[in-house]
Amino acid sequence: MHDDGYDLNLPETARSLGLGDRMGKNSPFRRALQRLCTFDLARPHGPGDLAVRVHIPPLPLRHVSRLPESLQQSHRRWLDEQRLTEPEQMRRRAQRLATGLASAGRSQAEIEQQLGIWQFHPAVAFRAAEVAVYGKRASATAA
Repeated sequence: MHDDGYDLNLPETARSLGLGDRMGKNSPFRRALQRLCTFDLARPHGPGDLAVRVHIPPLPLRHVSRLPESLQQSHRRWLDEQRLTEPEQMRRRAQRLATGLASAGRSQAEIEQQLGIWQFHPAVAFRAAEVAVYGKRASATAA
């Protein structure tokens, strides 16, 4: 975190994000910055400056109500998960990722290795990979 902020080369950043290097009023990058402000993730902070949040808060109700029902449910699940302890959040994240990797045909060893690359604790990676590959049966055996 940079309390005093830092300079960001906008054309270079836009190119890095695949948004081209045009900086005109209607350029894709300018529209993206405007969306940040629309969703209260950033705000103007003096001439040529933008204050940007480093943590994303829950969506305001006025934005949630405009989402399709499936995304509203997903947002509610995310809010519920934010109330969990950090270790439980980590376990659930690992489990979701492991399940996705398993559905893509990855083996337990491959899933465990990938979770390790993503910086999950080895015990969490092992358990998530095991449950993703063997399902509830692994949970019942461990209990």
